[in-house]
Amino acid sequence: MKKAYKDEIPKFKNLEEERIFWDTHSLEDVFDDLEEVKVLVRKRPKTTVSIRMDEDELKQIKELSKKMGVKYTPLIRSSTRIGLSKVAKLAK
Repeated sequence: MKKAYKDEIPKFKNLEEERIFWDTHSLEDVFDDLEEVKVLVRKRPKTTVSIRMDEDELKQIKELSKKMGVKYTPLIRSSTRIGLSKVAKLAK
């Protein structure tokens, strides 16, 4: 495969054009020529809350999180976001 350089990566007019380009090109072709950039990722601060939950519900959450391979508190946060989004749509 012909060696591509970073200045050969075109400016794309739309996502479809970009998709076609990357379907026919490999990032490996340009990886060595790309500049390293440092990115600062700031986590949004979280607030601790205390909620009362039925023991069976918590047990179910912990079992589900174990099956999914995630910790149970992020699962609760994620489920809360999903539920909140659904409730917000109903409230409109």
